[in-house]
Amino acid sequence: MVDKDLVDYIKKQLAAGHSEEEIREHLIGYGYQIREVDDAIELARGPKPLPAPPAAPMPPAPAKTTQVTKPAPKARKDVPKQTRSVGNLFSSIFKEWFVCIFKPSDVLKPKKNYLEFSNGFMHVLLAGVLAGLVSSIYVFAMLLVTKTSLGGASFISATTLISAFVTLIAIAKFPTIFLSAWLVLSALFYMFAIIIGGMGSFKDQSVLMSIVLAPMLFLGAVLTVLIPVNYVVIVYFILIGLSLYPLTISIKIAHNFETWKAALVWLIPLIIVLVLLIPAYSGIFSAIKSML
Repeated sequence: MVDKDLVDYIKKQLAAGHSEEEIREHLIGYGYQIREVDDAIELARGPKPLPAPPAAPMPPAPAKTTQVTKPAPKARKDVPKQTRSVGNLFSSIFKEWFVCIFKPSDVLKPKKNYLEFSNGFMHVLLAGVLAGLVSSIYVFAMLLVTKTSLGGASFISATTLISAFVTLIAIAKFPTIFLSAWLVLSALFYMFAIIIGGMGSFKDQSVLMSIVLAPMLFLGAVLTVLIPVNYVVIVYFILIGLSLYPLTISIKIAHNFETWKAALVWLIPLIIVLVLLIPAYSGIFSAIKSML
């Protein structure tokens, strides 16, 4: 039987911070038996805890919610508002017109998601106003040339009045013609695009077409004024040929067509027009022959 005083002594020494090995060596030095010391140490530790029963299966864990901590917004500095001058605006439009003739995808694709009908209207209207101004300047220059041969202050005043009148008519005439041509062609091509499976909107197609048609209409009107009448037909054929590729790309982007399918949109009505113009071919060929 283990001495109760020995057990109490070991408990006090354990509480004081001594290790079991130190206590064992110390007691053996005082003549206690190893077995007696070990039994007392075991009793001083206290009863061994009973093994825990098997844990019940855990219920499903609650759904984890991920909380995204947004960084605090940085203090904004006052940024001066960027303004575009009229000259820069015209420069960017003219650049778009020129690049669109040879690289239409570079101009039209970035605009696919930012199309507004007002932008298409602006392109065509600007082309019409510029064409009217150029034609008016040409008429005014011709009147001045005529004035040098006739002379007279009265003629100068008459020239001013006539040029002002011609300018007003031209500025009103060309935008009206250009806008009408743009809307008619847009509606015609949109009809054929829908027939062959197009899914784009009329707004998207007409706005993209405006960037293609505006420079062609402007060049056609200006060259008609500047070059001899005998060469007008040839100029028109050249301009139509230049416009076919960018026109195809504009229809392709608007309706997500393949290239050949987009070309059918203008090719079918073109064939119809050529068939209807068969009676006029003899006069066209004779006019071309007279120029050569």
